[in-house]
Amino acid sequence: MAKTFYILLAVTLAAAAAFAGQKVVGARGTGIDEPFCAGCGTAYRVQVLVLKGQLGFAAPITRLEYQSAAAASDVKFYKLELRLCRTSRAVLTDDFAANYENNTPALVAKADPYNVNVKLDEWFGFDLSPPFNYDNSKNLIVEVRWQNEATGAKANTWAYDTGVGRMLKTREYNGPKGTLVGTVNRFRVTYDNPAVDPSSLGRVKALYR
Repeated sequence: MAKTFYILLAVTLAAAAAFAGQKVVGARGTGIDEPFCAGCGTAYRVQVLVLKGQLGFAAPITRLEYQSAAAASDVKFYKLELRLCRTSRAVLTDDFAANYENNTPALVAKADPYNVNVKLDEWFGFDLSPPFNYDNSKNLIVEVRWQNEATGAKANTWAYDTGVGRMLKTREYNGPKGTLVGTVNRFRVTYDNPAVDPSSLGRVKALYR
């Protein structure tokens, strides 16, 4: 009996350790063209605030994706960069740097160009290199920016309305300030080895009570 218990326990923990968890954040509400607005001039910079309660896991983030709200073909964005940063802010200010609260944003993906080819509702995004070590103690800022005029039509993504300022945007690559809006992109976040659910051990023990 004891041997069987430890075999089941080992299998449970090994499966959890090998699991790459995914979390979809936000509702499928309305389609927006931030941050992939090909008709927005020669540059774009967008910050989005995601709350820690929405993210759920304390684990390295290995991939971040948007969900398309419309089909897009051969839409290119040049010198695109993706940065992530922790922040204690629950609402953004109109100042990009102030929102980071003296934390250094991590450059986790870049492309020149970044090419979008998607069908309706398809997920697309970025493999993070290096992965972003997220401990779920603070909220998360997702910043995308690109420069040099994009080509093709816009790439719409699904978003939802928060009612407060959780997106900051400007048509300047290094613009210090921008316009606040309440819409936030819907994301799919992939984690590497998210923390083992403590209830897993409890379920194994319960089999032997």
